[in-house]
Amino acid sequence: TQVPGDWTSPTQPYPTLPAPLDSIVLDGLTDKYIMDYTPELRARALEILEDYHIGGTYAPPLPYNHTNEYVAMINCGMSGLNIPTPAVADPTTNIMYASHNRRCGTSDMLEPTNGVDVEVTVAIPGTTETPTTGRTVVPWLPAPGGPGLANIDGLPVYKPFGGLVAIDMNTGRKLWDVPVGETPENIRNHPLLAGVEVPNTGSGGGGIQMVMGDLLLQTAGGNANLSENGLPVLNARDKRTGQVVASVELPAPGRYGMMTFMHEGKQYIVVNSGGGAWSWMRQRKSWASSSLLGALKLVTWHPCGLKSPPTLRIVLSLPAVSIACRTSSSDCFPSAKSRSCKSSRRS
Repeated sequence: TQVPGDWTSPTQPYPTLPAPLDSIVLDGLTDKYIMDYTPELRARALEILEDYHIGGTYAPPLPYNHTNEYVAMINCGMSGLNIPTPAVADPTTNIMYASHNRRCGTSDMLEPTNGVDVEVTVAIPGTTETPTTGRTVVPWLPAPGGPGLANIDGLPVYKPFGGLVAIDMNTGRKLWDVPVGETPENIRNHPLLAGVEVPNTGSGGGGIQMVMGDLLLQTAGGNANLSENGLPVLNARDKRTGQVVASVELPAPGRYGMMTFMHEGKQYIVVNSGGGAWSWMRQRKSWASSSLLGALKLVTWHPCGLKSPPTLRIVLSLPAVSIACRTSSSDCFPSAKSRSCKSSRRS
């Protein structure tokens, strides 16, 4: 650390097993992660990175008035694994499944408080401030703003990736890591990538998962993993490989979790969905109702094993709209794709 009064421990323990969801967490922004879809992009990324110091897993913040030759310190990690998008585990195999989305940025800048206390007596709605409970005024606090990490005409200086990973908790080793969704349009159709075959980066983690027999049920948040109709989907994946074997559309992304139960020979799935990340949906002039936020979806799955495509039937009960869809779809059985929907508006 370079902050006056702070000191850095001579050693910093960190886990090596189980494996990180994204190896960039331990590796840092090394050569293999730098944007290199074209030689020009790589050259521009390296030119930008000359102005930064690439830190490790724990890149400390800098004082706001530091005099280093570099602008800021870079640290890399991930998002997509948070309170509304938790990891899940399969108790029969001890395999953990989690979504992740690669992120690189700069460490915070700190400014001195000069011993001045800002008293907060109540929680302020819409802010992250909480009531003051301590007696000691900290000498430094995060400064507003900051340099941030520059980009290449809108493209990151690192190769993006958003996926779903399986880790064997018996050995700590990663079994598979698959992209969730397709490469975002702002990357796929970027002028600097015209005519370039860009690998599938996924469109972001941040989904929820649930193990059900041989299947791993999975959704993604925000605008990730949309259907051809621009709607979120509930995927049924082979839990051993991550391959999608069936999908069905949802009116809003899944959040927090789901549950399943058997009733009269049919398997039902309840998906909690909606949330602020889906605000753009109300601008699409379809499914146009904020009442979708927090709605529950009931999906019936007719178990037939992975030797034939699973059949998903989704039944929605919303304040304004009632929709029933039956979808049978599988990457393993492309000839089995079909879909029919009926909708009715209620008073």
